[in-house]
Amino acid sequence: MVMIMKAWIALLVALFPYLHEQRYPVQYQSCEKDHIVVADNKTPFEITLFNLRIRDDEGWESVCRILENADKLEIEVDASAQVSEPLPVYLFADDKLIQQSLIEQHRAYTLIHNPEYRYEKELLALEEAVPVMGNATSEEAHSDTYSQGPLFLLFILLSWVGMLIIMILKLRKIHSQTPFTKS
Repeated sequence: MVMIMKAWIALLVALFPYLHEQRYPVQYQSCEKDHIVVADNKTPFEITLFNLRIRDDEGWESVCRILENADKLEIEVDASAQVSEPLPVYLFADDKLIQQSLIEQHRAYTLIHNPEYRYEKELLALEEAVPVMGNATSEEAHSDTYSQGPLFLLFILLSWVGMLIIMILKLRKIHSQTPFTKS
């Protein structure tokens, strides 16, 4: 039994080498749109910027430029992030959070506003402080999010009403066809 527990712990350590909310130094390998590769102890792996949507190609060029010019790179995994490949991380270049830099430059925005995310308050404060200049793509993306919930609820409600009407009509048809006999 002890051997099984030791093997299980060894498997967990091998599969999940990064503890949440702790910084780990990494080395830059490559960067292109939607694809960042870093190395830890000479083992390359792909990462993504946690809870961030980069608006355009210029934003990705900015990310790659920051990574190429950084003297020190570190990653941090949020406690709520799923450990998978690509690994969703907070990425620090020379002790500055890259997600924060991109929001300040109007090149990105956060995807989900969850107060349990480690740097959510800081990033949300930056987004609210950034003046919006009528960026149609981000407005359309955020407006779709707010309209989908009520539309889904309306669809479900109409489906139930439709099924109820069909059932009532079938019951009426059955009752009208059945002759009443007295014993």
